[in-house]
Amino acid sequence: MKIAFFYNLSPGGAKRVVFEEIKYFASKGHEIDIYRYSETDESFLCPDRYAQKINTYKALLTKNKKGFNRFLHDLNVLVKLALISKNISSDIDKEKYDTVIVHPDNYTQAPFVLQFLKTPSIYFCEELLRSSYEKKFDVHKSLPIHKYIYEKTVRMIKKYNDRKNARSADIILTASEFIRDKVKFAYEKDAFINRLGVDENIFCKRKNKKSNNLLFIGQKELVTGYYFAKYVVNKISGSKFKLKVIDFKDNKLRYTDERLSQIYSDAFLTLCVAYDEPFGLSSIESMSCGTPVIAVNEGGYHESVINNVNGYLLKRDGNEFIEKIIKLKENNNLYRKMSDKGILNIRKYWNWEDHGERLIGFIKKVNKNNINKD
Repeated sequence: MKIAFFYNLSPGGAKRVVFEEIKYFASKGHEIDIYRYSETDESFLCPDRYAQKINTYKALLTKNKKGFNRFLHDLNVLVKLALISKNISSDIDKEKYDTVIVHPDNYTQAPFVLQFLKTPSIYFCEELLRSSYEKKFDVHKSLPIHKYIYEKTVRMIKKYNDRKNARSADIILTASEFIRDKVKFAYEKDAFINRLGVDENIFCKRKNKKSNNLLFIGQKELVTGYYFAKYVVNKISGSKFKLKVIDFKDNKLRYTDERLSQIYSDAFLTLCVAYDEPFGLSSIESMSCGTPVIAVNEGGYHESVINNVNGYLLKRDGNEFIEKIIKLKENNNLYRKMSDKGILNIRKYWNWEDHGERLIGFIKKVNKNNINKD
């Protein structure tokens, strides 16, 4: 098959999905072309070596978002980016691909290209445009009235575009039931689940002495749960536990898969505490390395973490987290059982080969549907 990919993603879990999908298709002999902006960050998991052609387009959006530059940035996202996307879609259609697999665009969430494509398209919806759909991101009413009105207006337009773009896809895929249900509500369109995976040849239990690191994957922001994780670690009385933070967007550091696997293996536990996490790739990567997970019982975490089996699902309560951390620290047998069951669960249910095979099934489905339309 001849398949095109479009994406504009920062380093992190969503970029991992793109990388693994392209890697899988290339390994099966399919022809892969990539379409993206020249500004797309490829410092983490760059898939270029698996592609036949790399097509880049200059978005040239204003990076400075202060004052009048903020207006220019928003105007470019709403107008200029749509025009660029129309050109990208036209270029894709000329190549007669079997399917275009579209991943999110950092600027818009659901990319504009979906509106203009005539080629059958699959949109992998990692998450919705959170600033427009979740109350926790509402514009604060304490803002000056002109800024409040401006912010509300821009978000309303972005929400409209996100919805229109996503609904234009022939098929929408998600990684979790949590996001599938959100898609149904927000876009009024059914989505299908394609579970994510782990490369067990890389993310595996390594021989080492466990540290007292409590691992946290994400940026130091409120929505990632960083401050909650920090609070938990600081509150453990007389503890030598240390919060180990991995931020993939830190351009000073380069995280190879081998290094990540070692970090997971070295850690005592991984704390998964983001607010309404769409899925949480770090949870299955951690368990694949034999490191149990303690997660908040929110979002997509409950789809990979089995409470009291391969980790714990808890309320966002610092005392409950501390209790379980100490319990595992003092009970080696319980810790080993959780570690072993986590590895077994990942081997059975979470691998990229299955993800890729299911994706091929969806490609066949979308092509069949388009033939029937014609």
